[in-house]
Amino acid sequence: YKTAKKEKVDLSLVQGPEDDAPDAGFDNGEAYTGAQSESGGILGMLDVMKSDFERTIEDTQMAEEQAKRDHLEFMTETGKSLAQKEEAQSQRQAQLEDAQEKYDEAEDNLKEQSEKINSALGELLELHPVCIDTGMSY
Repeated sequence: YKTAKKEKVDLSLVQGPEDDAPDAGFDNGEAYTGAQSESGGILGMLDVMKSDFERTIEDTQMAEEQAKRDHLEFMTETGKSLAQKEEAQSQRQAQLEDAQEKYDEAEDNLKEQSEKINSALGELLELHPVCIDTGMSY
């Protein structure tokens, strides 16, 4: 590229008038030298690509580490919550079973007491006429 900067185009081989040539961005007869002072060439582009890949790899590794920490925290919190809920569930189940047992006992007791009352009322009704109507007059 250093030698291209000093080059000149030989116009002796050009056919036709110079005015018919399209505008190439530089004067006729002037060699194209490019933006050599501003370019790093292919090696510069490869350096940029390499740094982009390295940055992407670092970003990805940091994101993966953060995702692992977040996942571990989530699993820990979920495990705690699940254990608490299972404990509460077992306590509620025990309370339900206790209440059901007490209800069944109370229902059995009610039936037993109802039978006693019905039996006592039956006896009372049988004895009532004997006590009231003795057949005697005063």
